[in-house]
Amino acid sequence: MSRVATLVIKRGAAGEEPYWSRFEIPFHAGESVLDGLRRIHAEIDPSLAFRYSCLNANACKECMILADGKVVYACMARLVPGASVSIDL
Repeated sequence: MSRVATLVIKRGAAGEEPYWSRFEIPFHAGESVLDGLRRIHAEIDPSLAFRYSCLNANACKECMILADGKVVYACMARLVPGASVSIDL
């Protein structure tokens, strides 16, 4: 089984044509999609923008995304080794 998780992220600024970016990251058991997004931002592409507010109970649920066509919280969705997740931020 592959020890890599793939995130395919729809990106683009308002008024611009959207495009898809593909990121392969090492899989670590128990990691959430939010963990993967944070790692991509910190280690691969600091231009990746997304919202989350895990430390502020009043603003929790800001990490809602469309993943594989379903509305989920990025902090609750889990990465799967060898699998790809399509994300529309």
